[in-house]
Amino acid sequence: MMKKKSLNVLNRFRHKFRGIIDVHVHLDISPDFDKRVIKFARILGIERMCTFTYRALRSKDPKEIWKANEYIYKMQEKYHEVLGFVFVNPLVVDTEKMINEFIGERGMKGIKIYRIRARSYLMNKVAELAIQYDVPILIHTAHRLYPRDRPYESTPLDIRFLARRYPRLRIIMAHLGGGGDWEYALETVKDVDNVYVDIGGSVVDNGLIEKAVEYLGKNRPVFGSDNAFTTALGKVEGAEIDESVRRRIYIDNPKKVIGID
Repeated sequence: MMKKKSLNVLNRFRHKFRGIIDVHVHLDISPDFDKRVIKFARILGIERMCTFTYRALRSKDPKEIWKANEYIYKMQEKYHEVLGFVFVNPLVVDTEKMINEFIGERGMKGIKIYRIRARSYLMNKVAELAIQYDVPILIHTAHRLYPRDRPYESTPLDIRFLARRYPRLRIIMAHLGGGGDWEYALETVKDVDNVYVDIGGSVVDNGLIEKAVEYLGKNRPVFGSDNAFTTALGKVEGAEIDESVRRRIYIDNPKKVIGID
């Protein structure tokens, strides 16, 4: 009986929202695991997902990073759900060559940046190519209340700096719900209109979604799970916001920042 009731709730949810887009999904964990991620997303009504490597995020080997991006590209070719983002690390790889190949030649949909400060001069070429190809950059961002133990992480101030330097660049500031002072993060980027904020992460603080809408307006919060699909869906469903705003977070805003119909 409980299983049947759960399925009924899920079916009602899927009927209400079709075409949910998740801007923050890691693949390249293992082929079997990746298939399960895509299958689970389908069950929950997530129809498209921006994906990037997991295993190569900390790599300093250009060949390994290239191989990881090849894998994500192949997943994009195989699965309609997958919108591949090329991962680049300007500290160790030929950024221009990699972006030109995977976005310019192969049609991947965005750029993923991990541990490099967004204000670094090394980000200039990344930003210029993103503008040239009209794709967004998703940047791992720390919203911490304590000293960072991960060198080169971007902070909301770094995101603000890059966004103001390149006002035509579309930036996704990653995992607002990843831990730390998310209200400070919102305050920091509220007046830079080219910064979108994904709500992913394990933090489910009361008011997180409502404050994101209050600070950024209804057009800049975007649905992102960081693979925690049910947690992210629960945050949005539990928020005290209009259904029209929920739809924007799930569908309209992700479409806008990715640049898809």
